[in-house]
Amino acid sequence: GLVTKRRQCLELAYNLQRVFQEMQYIFEWITDLKWRLKSDDIEKYVMSADDLLQRHSLVEADIYIIDERLKRAITDADEYLNPEVNIDGYRPATPEEI
Repeated sequence: GLVTKRRQCLELAYNLQRVFQEMQYIFEWITDLKWRLKSDDIEKYVMSADDLLQRHSLVEADIYIIDERLKRAITDADEYLNPEVNIDGYRPATPEEI
């Protein structure tokens, strides 16, 4: 009934909010990674080729994780672009907002 419909609407909105939060987290992570890559301090802390290789491996791992999380966030967000994702006409956001 009405309570079930309300619960479904809230779940739809909550899940979309989680997608938005994940996107914000990914954006902040990418911003931090870009800052680390541009930082002049990198040269101060790199003492050897081994240090540079280790740092490169860590950055590469971060990029891989960001890529996977971004793909998942895009897939999750794409669900809400489908006009059929609604509950009796209720949509938690417009396609433009997504």
